[in-house]
Amino acid sequence: MKKREQEQMDMLADRMQTDIAATAVAGLAAGAGGANNGASTIAVGQSLLGQLRAQRAVGRLVIDLPRMMHSRAGTVSGRHFA
Repeated sequence: MKKREQEQMDMLADRMQTDIAATAVAGLAAGAGGANNGASTIAVGQSLLGQLRAQRAVGRLVIDLPRMMHSRAGTVSGRHFA
């Protein structure tokens, strides 16, 4: 479980890096008018990306027990599981 969680975090970081790059390109295309706002958005995104990349998976599973207890037996969110 820990390995899968880390893989998902890494994929999210990669996707976020791509989005930041796309934002940077869009800011350049918009010209000087949006440069300041775009630069601050990119700086915040890069900071968050750094924090995400520094995190390590803990391998925990969170279960919403009250929801599970109140759902009908054998169902989750109205879906039946055999």
